[in-house]
Amino acid sequence: MYFRLETVVTPVLLCAGIVILVTACGSSNTSQMPAQEPKGGIMSTIAPSTDVIFTIESAQSNEDDTCTILAHDKRHESNIGIKVTVPKSVNAGVMQRVRIESPGPAGDSFVNYLAKLYEVKTKPGAMRKEIGFSGLLLGESPYDSARYDLDKHKLDFKLFYGENDPDESKYCEFYLNIDMAKKRMEMLEKDPDYAEAIIKALSIAP
Repeated sequence: MYFRLETVVTPVLLCAGIVILVTACGSSNTSQMPAQEPKGGIMSTIAPSTDVIFTIESAQSNEDDTCTILAHDKRHESNIGIKVTVPKSVNAGVMQRVRIESPGPAGDSFVNYLAKLYEVKTKPGAMRKEIGFSGLLLGESPYDSARYDLDKHKLDFKLFYGENDPDESKYCEFYLNIDMAKKRMEMLEKDPDYAEAIIKALSIAP
């Protein structure tokens, strides 16, 4: 499987967050997909600003050693939210499957909010029920290959979509950072050129 990966991080927009209680998932082994990026090419640098900051409200352990996290940002007029499923334990520099789901109306509000934030031409309708991404865990250094647990560490993922699609306009990348200790999830745009593709990947056209 071929993955088109980049290591340059671009600054993005700034928001603020809030905190509430949550039940964290435990750590365990999970299946891995080797990344095609050479060792030493994984950078831990994270963009200094954030597009959306969610408050993690709940975390549910699954039988396949993953954890499904429900998060919302209620500071907006319409409550926005997403569900994210990630491995409970993962090595830095190793590609993983990450799933983003709509929690319902809050998901629809999320994609519409994001489309306005990114000022894209696409006018989203509803959020897709489920979207699969390839997720690369960024380590603390370019050579980091250590194992990190969701319930003990902040996990910084770079997500990829459409990397195997012949239609290059569908390809996009963005960052998703999860900090269970702070009950905080961040979404960061990697490059403005991917904004349109991100909205199309997450939404169903009206």
